[in-house]
Amino acid sequence: MARVAFIQLNFYELHGLESLAAALKYRGHVVRLFIPGYERKALRALADYRPDVVGLGLTTVEREEALAWARAIKQRTGAKVVLGGIDPTFFPEIVRDPAVDAVIRGEAEDTLTDLCDRVDRNEDFHDLPSLSFSRDEEIVSNPVRPLRKSLDELPTLAELKDMDNVGVQLEFAEATAAGAGPLAAAGQPAVAGEEPALVAGDAAAPAGPAEAVAAGEVCELPEAANDPEAVAR
Repeated sequence: MARVAFIQLNFYELHGLESLAAALKYRGHVVRLFIPGYERKALRALADYRPDVVGLGLTTVEREEALAWARAIKQRTGAKVVLGGIDPTFFPEIVRDPAVDAVIRGEAEDTLTDLCDRVDRNEDFHDLPSLSFSRDEEIVSNPVRPLRKSLDELPTLAELKDMDNVGVQLEFAEATAAGAGPLAAAGQPAVAGEEPALVAGDAAAPAGPAEAVAAGEVCELPEAANDPEAVAR
């Protein structure tokens, strides 16, 4: 089995991510979710988890932050970094970044589970459908898998009776519903008395995700990744 980590860059429940976690768990892999800004010392916790594969789903506005995380993760863990979601699907050239091992375009349940199977067996995965990757400075994009005719074919976390796969996410949803969490005003408790992930004394979030990553205000990154110029690359 492979150890899989997901990094979630926003603060609401993502059913697509839960579907991916269920598909991976059904195939026998271990899955854990990390939410920077909600889980303190997220990068350190991720490194301690020792993942084989790290997945980040992103939209275009999250691209700079996602790449900053990809670089930090690659530097700290050496894990395979796989991007998915709307932005990589339409702009697979994001895979040119040396920290990104592959992009999955479109539906990811089958391709990601197959990729993790291959990583677990120490086998090459670059022939998998829906995958884009960089080879000799050229982008290779394999044909996209046909869409599933029925989503009922996919396992769910509820069916697996293992909702702990997304325990941090569920705790976040409960805390946010109660008016806490990292979106609350500065000085309000996040969870169990912790302060929100803002610099002490600040009442507002940074100007944007890249600035937040660069300042280390919503996540803990190595010094090399705390360079605003490096984040902007």
